[in-house]
Amino acid sequence: MIKICEAEGRCLVTLDLDFGNPLNFPPNKYAGIAVLRLPNKPTEQDLLEAVRTMIAGLARKNIERQLWIIQPGRIRVYQSEEEDI
Repeated sequence: MIKICEAEGRCLVTLDLDFGNPLNFPPNKYAGIAVLRLPNKPTEQDLLEAVRTMIAGLARKNIERQLWIIQPGRIRVYQSEEEDI
């Protein structure tokens, strides 16, 4: 899936926590990676809150070339120090 997103210049939005590892998936290589981190037994409301948090973050900042770890009400941003110029 990440290869398709890379080829099409699309951001990956996923519940798969493995994509939160910047060593395996360097953010500067992709149009953006958003990992929705939910509680162990998530409810539909937990998912909706995480998506709302992501939407609010996108209204303020561009996700391109960044990794966002999103929890309801909180976004942690990982930005690679490497820049392609």
